[in-house]
Amino acid sequence: MRTQAPVLAPVFRSEGQARLLSAVLLGSEEISIADAAVRSGVAYPTAYAVKSRGVV
Repeated sequence: MRTQAPVLAPVFRSEGQARLLSAVLLGSEEISIADAAVRSGVAYPTAYAVKSRGVV
């Protein structure tokens, strides 16, 4: 299912992608994909797919 790009940041494919990137970049320590998924409120498979695309 496709989602629309976030209104405030149309560069990202979805709001979840933007939240994942912010969880990774704004944190002070290195985190796992599972931790990034929890912090950003997205499902682990979604976080893994974003990582596999090379976004995060």
